[in-house]
Amino acid sequence: MRIICAILLTLCGTLFAAPQEPDYFPLVKGNYWVYRGETKFLVRNPATEKNEPKTEVLTWRMEVVDTITHNLLFAALIKGAPHDLAWYEPGKARGDYLIVRVGTATYYLYSGETALEAWAKIKDETQSLVDLDDTGELFLDAPLMDGKVFGGDFHNLLRGRYCWVVEGETPFNPKRFPAAGKLVNPRDFTLTYRTNPDHVFIDFVPGLGIVGYQYGHHGTLSETNLALIEFGTAKQGTKTPVR
Repeated sequence: MRIICAILLTLCGTLFAAPQEPDYFPLVKGNYWVYRGETKFLVRNPATEKNEPKTEVLTWRMEVVDTITHNLLFAALIKGAPHDLAWYEPGKARGDYLIVRVGTATYYLYSGETALEAWAKIKDETQSLVDLDDTGELFLDAPLMDGKVFGGDFHNLLRGRYCWVVEGETPFNPKRFPAAGKLVNPRDFTLTYRTNPDHVFIDFVPGLGIVGYQYGHHGTLSETNLALIEFGTAKQGTKTPVR
């Protein structure tokens, strides 16, 4: 299993590399991120019985509901994420997600029922890690650096498809997000995941998290382009109305 292999590599890696800080992605219970941007999708017109394009500007909240540490695993139960808007339809509710960090460097993402099932297994101390469903996808491998490639289908690495590629690094101004603390020389890394039918672009700032998310399908209309507008903790509450 990939999770088990990652644990073994983490144990070996600590002998040769300095560990990353656990707050590389600040998944603290109560932390939240609010995103806003344009989303395009198709809606069924009952009069014509045809799908018609529609565009809405949506505000979406991602928050850490709970966390747990189990041996070398840290897990954060998440409600809502930018990924919800990749295939949006009116009335869609925020989804359930689980982010599992192995050691201090590799982050796996689970979604939907699989996320809730994996969360239950991690919370149960009688469960073996071998029983953890292996559907989590590696989506973050710290530390990030321009040109780094990870996750996905390694048969396609030379083409830069079906895997994560860090395609850029730029300075980031954190003044709009005081709750992020005093980040030292913050950098914005652009992560891309390209396939034949679609693509995902993520802007990630260590110490803050996902600050930008783009999804585009190359066939049926489904697009979203979100930017972080607010980051905070449970004590602060949400300042921005969330749809």
